[in-house]
Amino acid sequence: MQAIQKELSSIENHKVYEVVDKSSAIGQTILDLRWVFTIKPGGLHKARLVAKGFRQKGGIDYYDTYSPVIDIDSLRILLVYGYINNYNMLQLDVKTAFLYGNLDEEIYCHQPPGFSENNKIWKLKKSLYGLKQAPRCWNDRLHNHLTKIGFVRNRSQPCMYHHSDDVHLGVYVDDMILLAKTEKDLLRHKSLLEEEFEIKDLGFPKTILGINIKTDENEIHLSQQEYIDSILKVFKMSDCNGVSTPMTSGVRLQKSEVCEEKYPYRNAIGMLTYLSSRTRPDISFTVHKLAQFNNSYDKTHWACIKHLLRYLKKTRNFTLHYSRKKISQNYVSGYSDSDHGGDRIDRKSTSGYVFIFCGGPISWKSKKQSRQSLSSTEAEITAACSAVRHAIWMKNVFKDLIGTTVTPMIIKIDNNNAIRALENPVINSSTKHVEIDFFFVRHLVSEKELILLKCNSNENKSDGFTKTLGKEKHEDYLKQICCE
Repeated sequence: MQAIQKELSSIENHKVYEVVDKSSAIGQTILDLRWVFTIKPGGLHKARLVAKGFRQKGGIDYYDTYSPVIDIDSLRILLVYGYINNYNMLQLDVKTAFLYGNLDEEIYCHQPPGFSENNKIWKLKKSLYGLKQAPRCWNDRLHNHLTKIGFVRNRSQPCMYHHSDDVHLGVYVDDMILLAKTEKDLLRHKSLLEEEFEIKDLGFPKTILGINIKTDENEIHLSQQEYIDSILKVFKMSDCNGVSTPMTSGVRLQKSEVCEEKYPYRNAIGMLTYLSSRTRPDISFTVHKLAQFNNSYDKTHWACIKHLLRYLKKTRNFTLHYSRKKISQNYVSGYSDSDHGGDRIDRKSTSGYVFIFCGGPISWKSKKQSRQSLSSTEAEITAACSAVRHAIWMKNVFKDLIGTTVTPMIIKIDNNNAIRALENPVINSSTKHVEIDFFFVRHLVSEKELILLKCNSNENKSDGFTKTLGKEKHEDYLKQICCE
């Protein structure tokens, strides 16, 4: 009851509603409310009053619902860039954030269970948790205040903001990371946020979105040990024996004619995808490969999931390392690679890229190509084009961070034919069907915005994003990407 009273007081303080007669909503949808209870760490009880927004009608009760959040690549960039360059950092949390959003539509709700009066309902003046437009209303309110106090939205990442005082802000719904060169600027901009919102100061970031953050004199480390433990517990693998590679070399998976629903395959893929995209680039290829069988899996595929879980058991303490001593003049260097026709089912190739910042992977991806490649050169060109597109995005993000353009971009490839084809204006019968990729990359090379460099295959840090590696190669790969 104390938690309920606290929630109701917060709603009243924000002037979320006004009590009206039920007759005022004739012809309107009247939503029900429900209480959602949780127990926070430390045994604290929390109550949240939530509207049953699934009863809302599009075009009547709501219109736009999209609300951006900072993507994980941008969050890593912000954290690592801030620490490496000696910024003061704070993690902030906005209390009851959705109650700040202003509604443009007329929304009516029944009164909360246990607190109702006869023939009385609520007419909402501000958003409430559960409404379909609530996230967007909150984001609009936050954006308007940030622009009012001098912040400018990043052109390539709508949830990163920059101030002329060399202050930066990253937003994930109601969680924020605030960076400033001086403690004075940090506290001043925090107070500007507190003028509009009720803010909880969480101090220097230690955990955000499930990512554990640790620092020492010259390095910052990102990891997810607790999340890995929770995955192992869910699938009853906490006491399993560890293995040295995420997938056994030589495994050839085929689509199953019957999907064996008794295995929690999709649940595992979802949790592993979350992990691989945040702090575990070493399992990206394996997770990407296994995710292709979400609708056609059997015990063979489930055995691969269990093998991957055993690998996580052995490597649960792996962290990503970024060092002040390894910052380079070009800031970011990229590696691109591809196998050729590696998928045994449709013979499509897999593209992989990784970008290294301060000695550690800051962004990575493993993805099957959309078309079959007729040669290894073509597969490498397609992979390089994908890496270059991402490099352009990263370049724009860093431009707003450091205030100047980061040029040129550097992409390292282990295929000489691909580099020659991308650098020279030659089109022949074997490559003319990918000429759009040629022209896109060649233009950047000719404008001195992109440099393509040759690297040896055993030095290509994106090699593990395109294929399964043996034990020794996998261990070398882990050292190359500073994931150990």
